[in-house]
Amino acid sequence: MTERKINIAVIGLGFGASFAEIYQHHPDVSEVGICDSNPERLAALSEADFPKRHTSFESVLQSGEYDAVHVCLPATMHVEPSIQALRAGMHVACAVPMAMALDDLRGVLKAQKDSGRNYMMMETVVYSWEFFLVKEWYRKGTLGNIQFMRGAHYHDLENFGPVWEGQPPMWYMTHAVSPLLKLLGATMSHVACLGSGRMREDLRSAYNNPYPVETAIFRVRDSDVAAEITCTRRETACQYKETFDIYGDRATFLWSQFYLGKHFLMTLDPVTEKMGRECRIETIEPQYPLDRLPPSLRPFGKGHHGGSHPHLAHEFVRSIIEQRKPAIDATTAANWCAPGICAHQSAMDGGQLVEIPFFE
Repeated sequence: MTERKINIAVIGLGFGASFAEIYQHHPDVSEVGICDSNPERLAALSEADFPKRHTSFESVLQSGEYDAVHVCLPATMHVEPSIQALRAGMHVACAVPMAMALDDLRGVLKAQKDSGRNYMMMETVVYSWEFFLVKEWYRKGTLGNIQFMRGAHYHDLENFGPVWEGQPPMWYMTHAVSPLLKLLGATMSHVACLGSGRMREDLRSAYNNPYPVETAIFRVRDSDVAAEITCTRRETACQYKETFDIYGDRATFLWSQFYLGKHFLMTLDPVTEKMGRECRIETIEPQYPLDRLPPSLRPFGKGHHGGSHPHLAHEFVRSIIEQRKPAIDATTAANWCAPGICAHQSAMDGGQLVEIPFFE
């Protein structure tokens, strides 16, 4: 019996344009619609390739032509379109984060549960070649027992638009926290976070956030492992950095700064009677797992964000076809977003320990 194909609309053609092309080449997708209120972005994609075109999200919902939408709007505009699409009976893929407030997380969760449709948060790092490699090492025991984890996301967002002006760094933390939690299959239980530095006065009004940098220590739920995460969006001289480090008792993976262009695996020699042990450092080269993708998507497998985009699109589409939960379902997304929301709360409370809600 031949599996049916789905129709999907991509909402927002800034970041979303690359996904539109990927869906167009997916063997389980029949038609791809595109939607953007900016006519120049619509015009940038060939009308011959994308004849279904919309200038408003409402027209997508009212068309009745789509099984799913992929929301690629600015970060503060994810909640309502996700809820509306779910209520309209559509499956939803959404760029990170799911939401930036705990009540909004609960709102999307309820809409997903009520609708019975799939919701997938499209977190890039856990589909990067780096994460695929580290996950395999962890599975094989190469890293041993995990002793400590670290994540970071540094991104200067000057002139990126009003959405980002003064936004609390931890509200957009999923790139740093998701690989840590995905690796252990865990959630965070508590956080203590400190804000650092001084935000420019002209950037404070939107979110009442005084901090350009926030750094936090998290406790992994029901675990003896802690994680340190630092994020910055403004007023900090640092090249773009989206990284995770995993420290094991046998080996440690270090994701290097981007300008070095290399990652490292550090291992210790066996214990002897000598004082200390020799630490050996191996340079890690990219290993893109193209065999995980349908042949038609493999040309996209070495692109942005560690080659993650086609893997994300493929997982979302297959979860619909196979009538199963996607890998980053609504509950997982909420558990990956809540730590950052609570971390900023802790920073605003002077570093007080904050309990992180657990979504089941």
